[in-house]
Amino acid sequence: MKLTQNYQDIFNQRGHLYNAASSICPTARDNELLTLLQLLEITDHDQLCDAPAGGGFVAEGIRRLNFSNCTITCVEPAERFAAAIPTVFSTHVCPIDQTQLPANRFTIVTSLAGLHHVQDRNGIFKEWRRLLKKAGQCVVADVGSDTATGFFLNSFVDRYCPGGHKGFFFEPGEFTSLFTAHNFKTVSEQLQTVAWRFNNRSEMGTFCKNLFGLEEITAEYVARGLEEIVGTQEGDHGQLDLQWQLRYAKGIAQ
Repeated sequence: MKLTQNYQDIFNQRGHLYNAASSICPTARDNELLTLLQLLEITDHDQLCDAPAGGGFVAEGIRRLNFSNCTITCVEPAERFAAAIPTVFSTHVCPIDQTQLPANRFTIVTSLAGLHHVQDRNGIFKEWRRLLKKAGQCVVADVGSDTATGFFLNSFVDRYCPGGHKGFFFEPGEFTSLFTAHNFKTVSEQLQTVAWRFNNRSEMGTFCKNLFGLEEITAEYVARGLEEIVGTQEGDHGQLDLQWQLRYAKGIAQ
């Protein structure tokens, strides 16, 4: 997989900042997570694999939001990023496309916003199909091409993150093509607005500054960039909603 090492470099360098931001504002991305989980039919008897798992955001969210007590396995290539995953989950530090886990082990695979760091995703989807039992569910979400979210990441974050940001974002229909190529039946694919929710703009700026490892700028400057590029709205209860967008898809293993 061409960019596996690049992913490892990125998140071994700044994964601790990402985890710190998530611990300070653990509910900010709940809309993003809930939209992914609501695509699933999930029970306590399922065997779920999350890849790449980062610091355990999806795994912890499943428990925190009382979605399921299913068995969860986290696959994460970056060792320092994976260090934050709670020990209650089984964690494997390995390439996403070469996990060495047994075939037909899982009933669910989830993946949230980690694939845009990898240019060729075919090997990953091939591995997911190997890991899934027949009729197993694969739900995935990532940044879409030609979105304000993608522009913010590849311009603003690229400029102020020491490691830059060169995301390979998903074209409309790309998830469907990957599912078809690797023996999945596509159930759905669509672009969704999944607002990140904050108490105020200061909290938004601080969260995103840490999440993306931005340096030599203030949280206020980050907040201004988010307002100008991504856009914000006032929520129903006075909170600030950052208009984040991701492309979501679900496939069933054939």
